[in-house]
Parts: sequence; structure tokens; C-alpha cells
Amino acid sequence: MCDESNNRKTDKEFVILTRLYYEATLQVATRFLEMPTCNVGNAENLYGKLSEALRKRGIPWDNLIAFNSDNASVMKGRHNSVISRLKTSQPHIQDLGCICHLVQLATGCGIRAAQVPVEDILVGIYTHFDTSAKRCEVYKEFVDFTDSDHLKLLRYCSTRWLSLLTCIQRVLNQWDALQAYFNSHEEVERSVKVRDLASHLRDPIMKTYFLFLSAALKPLSEFNIAFQSEGVQIHRLEEEMCRLIKRILGYLIPARAIVGVPLREVEYGDGHQLADEDLFIGADTKAFMRSAELPVSAEKKIFQTVRSFYEAVLKKMFSSFPLDHPLLRDLKVLDPAARLNITPGTGYECSQHVNVNKEWLNEIVHIDTSDGPEKVKMLDKYCNEAGGTA
Repeated sequence: MCDESNNRKTDKEFVILTRLYYEATLQVATRFLEMPTCNVGNAENLYGKLSEALRKRGIPWDNLIAFNSDNASVMKGRHNSVISRLKTSQPHIQDLGCICHLVQLATGCGIRAAQVPVEDILVGIYTHFDTSAKRCEVYKEFVDFTDSDHLKLLRYCSTRWLSLLTCIQRVLNQWDALQAYFNSHEEVERSVKVRDLASHLRDPIMKTYFLFLSAALKPLSEFNIAFQSEGVQIHRLEEEMCRLIKRILGYLIPARAIVGVPLREVEYGDGHQLADEDLFIGADTKAFMRSAELPVSAEKKIFQTVRSFYEAVLKKMFSSFPLDHPLLRDLKVLDPAARLNITPGTGYECSQHVNVNKEWLNEIVHIDTSDGPEKVKMLDKYCNEAGGTA
């Protein structure tokens, strides 16, 4: 597992972690391997640093099963990248990409397609208060006046994958206080930034977009949280990717268009989508739109933005998710919940993709659970060991 990082000086560093299996404890652990300086971060130099770190420790390329990093082109490009060079040294190396990063990229595509300055508003609000204790004290009076919760305004950072939804929810929680503060600010006529923030916060259409995103981003955030857990989840990845895509599809098109249709063949473009009133925008969004009595033209624009958001997210997920990867399909052999459905064919297919212990797989698939509870317990033991080594 590798990533690039800048230190507090001018040097760029290349962080190398290793995930390895301890046979004595039947546990997988992540360990720091090395952090060499690599100021020219091209694919050739990064590969050289990784190769040198392995060589110094006498680790053969055959021991390398998988490579993981972010999805930058220098790391994951098809031709001139770290992974393309690794495949010359270890042709059987597995590379699935970082699924959490892919979900974040899909979210970013949706935000850009919606053409709503949500990120600019979040950053603008935070930076306005971040450097001024006086402003924070004045703002507290507006929080009390509007009976809002005294919660810290959060800093939005696009590289922190779970921050967007949390920041949106925090601003919505204090929307009335923020609106009152910026519209009565002494600099509202002089400062362009303050004036723009005041204008956005008193715009009911902008609040509608914030409410919509607070609902639409939840499944994406939940998926990201699930796959950032410390527990082994790879055997669930194929199923959860499909479930996430189907959930987003269900927000945009009728359920009958999804059921029984291969995922990649589902049509979700113009002519296949739900009517405006049936699109999923969240209960709070619908209630606010009714109370705000928005013009028909404004509502049509909002629903078109909603469609653009969903279409962009789906397009990115279909193009970047490893939906057809045979390894993910066959790694269900590692799911303890599916232990009674393991077949010899599944174990064999899995062994073709990665350098796993074929004798161990052979023992799993030939356990006859009809022989009684002791055999089932034995299969549980093997599956638990598998779950610890995935």
C-alpha cells in the first residue's frame, strides 16, 4: 500500500505500508515498511523506491499478491504507471483500485454536473470564521437568537472522503443563524465574499440543493464508511457495489427497469427516468419546496439538476467500479456467511487469481457438512481463518 506525501519542508515522501499474514496467530496486520524521499514523483522513480525497499529486505516479487494506492494516473495508469511496471515483475499481482476513492470521485462528478457551488459555500463559511475570534463571538448571538444548536462549523476538505455530507448537514443545522448573521454583517455591502454568502443563504433554491444533497449523499457515505472499517470486507465488495448502484438507479428510474436486468444493461438516460414528482430528493427537501412555494420554472431547474447529479454519479460508477472482476466474484469463498455454499469450483477459480494455499482451499471445499455439527464447526474454523487473511 503506497501513497505520496509532502513533509513540512520541501521534500516529497513516498509512504510504503505492507499488509501481511502471521501464521502463528492467524491474523493479518498492517505494518510500516519505509518512507523514502522521492522529490520527482514520476512512475519510474516511485517504482524504483518500492523495488529498493523490497530488495533491501529480501522480499521476492512472488510474495507480492496485491497493490493498493489512490487512483492517480501515476499510480494506476494503464501504460506508464507504478502498477504497469509492477506487472512486469509480478504478472499475477491484483489491482482493484481504492473503492472508497472511486466513490468519492463519483460524488465529485455529481457535484460538478449539478453546477451548484456547494463546496465554495462550505469553504467560504468556514474560512470567514476560522481566523477571527471576534466573528465567532458575534455569531454565537445569532445562534442563540435563532435557537440553533451550538455546534462547531466544520472545515470541508475534498481529500477527506467523508467530510462533504457532514459539512452539509452541519450548515443546514445552523442555516437560520448563518443567514441572519451574513445578511446583517457590516461588510455585506463592501465585501464580495460576504455579499455572495449572504445571497446564497437567503436563496430558497440553494437551501433546496443542500437538503437534496443531504439525502442523496447518504448511501454513498454509508458505502464509504463500511469499506473503511478495520474488518475484512473484500468478500462483500461485489455485492455492495451492485447494491449501491441499484440504490442510486432506484432514485432515478422505475424499479421495474432494474429488476431482472443485467446491471450494465439498465437504461437510465432520457426517456427512462421517473417523473419529476417521483424522483428521490428526500422527504425534507419535498417539505421545504412545498413551504417555500417556488416558481414552476425554479422547480423544473431543480429537478433537472437532480437528474444531472444522478446521471453523472452513475456514469462514473459504471466506468470505474471493478464490477466484472472475476476475483471479486470468486472471493465469496472467504465469506463465513456463505460457508455452506462453497463448491470445489469456487475454490479452484479463486486459486487461479491469487497465490493462495491450494491445499487449504481443497480442505474447505471437500468438507462434507452432512456428516454432522462437528464438520460444520470445522468449516466455520476455516472460514474464520479465511476472513482474517483476506
